[in-house]
Amino acid sequence: AVYISLPTALHLHWAKVALAARKHVLLEKPAALNAEEIADLRRAAVAAGRLLIEAAHYRHHPSALRLRAAVRAAAGGDGVGPVDGRSRVGRLQRVDAVFAMLDPKAFLSTRL
Repeated sequence: AVYISLPTALHLHWAKVALAARKHVLLEKPAALNAEEIADLRRAAVAAGRLLIEAAHYRHHPSALRLRAAVRAAAGGDGVGPVDGRSRVGRLQRVDAVFAMLDPKAFLSTRL
């Protein structure tokens, strides 16, 4: 895999080089300068059968905040859990989650 943290204007070229070498690519955000470049990168990733991912930190993204609130509620950690006040999930040890802004149809048609 290749991590590309170059200035955005260089992402298209170097991501396509890496994809042509059959490497998975993680691009720092923003991944491209415009939608046309994203479409070009996606075509290259599909043709190479490799993943193309934009690095994004979702700690304060609304979806991450809703997930955190839901987990706390299910675990009875914030006072809005089950009516009887007991957790239905037991003591929470770890949550693994993936957040992405993908077109589900496009994602399902991509070879991994």
